[in-house]
Amino acid sequence: MSQFRDTFTKDSKKEPLLSYDDSAFIFFAGTVLICVLIPCTYIYIKNLINKIFNNDYYNLKKSKNNSVYRSCACSLCKEKQEKGNKSTTIWDKIGYTKIIQFFLLIIFWGLLVILVKEMLNTKPMQTFDPFEILEVNVGASVGEIKKAYRLKSLKYHPDKNPNDTSAAAKFILITKAYQALTDEISKENYEKYGNPDGPGMMKVGIGLPKLLIDEKYQLLILSIFFLIFLVFIPATFIMYYQKQKQYGPNGVKIETLQYLTYTINENSRAKAYPEMLAATAESRDIEFREEDNKYIKKMIEELVEPKKRTFKVPIIIKNYFLILAHMQRRYDLLSEDLKNDLEQILKFSLLITHSMIEISILRDWFLTAQSALTFRRCLIQAFDIRSSSLLQIPHFDENTIKHVHKGKFAVKDILEFVHQNHESRKGLAEMNDNQILDVKSFCNVVPDIKMTAEILVEDETHIVKGDVASIYIHIERTNLQEQEAAGYIHAPFFPQPKFEEWWIIATYKGDDRILKYAHVKNCEKKIEEKLQFMVDRVGNLSVSIFLLSDCYFGCDKKLDLPFRAYSSSEIKREIFVHPEDIELDNEPTLFQQMLGDIGGGGDSSDEEEDDDDIHEKNKKKTSPPNNNSGKNNSNNSNNNNHNNSNSNSNNNSSNNNTNNRNTNTNKSNNNNNNNDNNNDKNKNYYKSNNKGKMSQNNTPSDHENYIPEDDSVDDSDDG
Repeated sequence: MSQFRDTFTKDSKKEPLLSYDDSAFIFFAGTVLICVLIPCTYIYIKNLINKIFNNDYYNLKKSKNNSVYRSCACSLCKEKQEKGNKSTTIWDKIGYTKIIQFFLLIIFWGLLVILVKEMLNTKPMQTFDPFEILEVNVGASVGEIKKAYRLKSLKYHPDKNPNDTSAAAKFILITKAYQALTDEISKENYEKYGNPDGPGMMKVGIGLPKLLIDEKYQLLILSIFFLIFLVFIPATFIMYYQKQKQYGPNGVKIETLQYLTYTINENSRAKAYPEMLAATAESRDIEFREEDNKYIKKMIEELVEPKKRTFKVPIIIKNYFLILAHMQRRYDLLSEDLKNDLEQILKFSLLITHSMIEISILRDWFLTAQSALTFRRCLIQAFDIRSSSLLQIPHFDENTIKHVHKGKFAVKDILEFVHQNHESRKGLAEMNDNQILDVKSFCNVVPDIKMTAEILVEDETHIVKGDVASIYIHIERTNLQEQEAAGYIHAPFFPQPKFEEWWIIATYKGDDRILKYAHVKNCEKKIEEKLQFMVDRVGNLSVSIFLLSDCYFGCDKKLDLPFRAYSSSEIKREIFVHPEDIELDNEPTLFQQMLGDIGGGGDSSDEEEDDDDIHEKNKKKTSPPNNNSGKNNSNNSNNNNHNNSNSNSNNNSSNNNTNNRNTNTNKSNNNNNNNDNNNDKNKNYYKSNNKGKMSQNNTPSDHENYIPEDDSVDDSDDG
């Protein structure tokens, strides 16, 4: 430990007459705090005012396209908003995070005030001033300087102050000041360098507080750094990771995603989803109280179950009947604690139902995804699965709906009711003026969608099997005006405000398999989407486009797009390949280049030259006869045969004796002919011999190496 300590302390001994200056650190820390605190305080105050006085949760601003949001303004939605504002205290609006930020800002502002005070009290850096040390005026005479020196030296002389180190240091300064003003050399050095001793070494340090430099605090500082970097930061990260690893990227617990993936199948329908939601990990985290049993028994007696229950766990049964009570609007069966539990379930139900839809779509199960969307609507609108879409209208009940279904101007779904004139609408006779205004407000926000679509293959006039077809979908909200956007939906029984969301799903007509899908969150009046899929069938086909709402019943749209898909044999596509792509394909790959480098280009070129020589010689063997005559014919014939034998022996290393004989023969022929032209004639004389003569004159080794290149050579003389 002492060796470790000495590593940090052996060079930290203070020099005499020097003291550590904290002023640099004070100015540095104060500057950093000012630069950070001013913008942070401004942002904090701005957000705090918005949270307290302007509840952005309900008061919408303009959209990104500068469109004005149109939200439901019925009395039921306003009542939900006011109820939410009343139930939310100022501390709930601010949140614990803002409270912690407030105390941190107070602490740092207090620290800044302390630093500013220290800055104001900091003395300027002391320099060597002999006039100030001797306490004489600038330009004093030599006599005045000597007199002042004499008085100061008598006062601070070490003999008169034997144990006073400060007096000794003061005496040294007085002596140097006297020398700087009386000695010519010292005076010149002082005027030139500011020091009577001449140029000296300057020490520059880092602006750290004295606490970090002092030897006696070094072990404490090391311990603090050890706790921060090796204990506190890793522990914080581990705690954060232990919490976050329970959740998936979409905010749903991993356990819930695994459960839904295992439970949802192709035959899952809307009546099975309430129990799935009740059995999720988020729902099972809700507290189960003994006093809730009597309310649960009452709900079991009065609520209608869509299917037989699977689970018998008490907390799942409780959550299941809370969901059914919400869907059947039987809030009179719930206590205040159960209502709070139900509100908690509904808040995280949006994430869970979204996961249900995604799991179904990713498996290409259209009917299962449609059922999950239906269950999501039931939760948002407090709807039973078998209820009429007219029940979404404010102040409508089952008796009113029965009246609307009968007689003149009867309607069956919500859009028929919205498209009617106000005077023709049934069910409003017994309503007061405020209730009628609520109905009008509801009809203004119900999405009335106009959808058009076209299918094509880009840059082609026909669709062929194997093409990637594109579906261009155009959606328009006809209930909105220009520069308007869809705001919060009409959902008085859902605890949170919500925007419209749509799912576009494409399937082959009559098929339940999903080709492509899109999730639309755009709230503008006009929306454009593009779907692409691979055409894997031939003939007259039709693609069905479904536009499904996740929050309103009766607003879905369906559009069929007929088209003909040709086979590749009926319509042949010319594939255009760019010349640059061809060049890139012809270029050797990196692997091929490496193989070429390893193989060695020189050896391969030599082998190619040898192959060319053999090919040329074989070509000469099959050439037509020449009509040469003269004295050198016999010599040329012999010489040619020997040359051919020599050539063959070079290719076959086993014929060493033949090589020697051919060499001697070549030398004798060269001596007889004594002419280079005759040698050329001897080499070309082989052309004048036919195949029969060759077979008579050549040795067996010549026949083994002879490879005829032209099959048209006459074989009549063989034998």
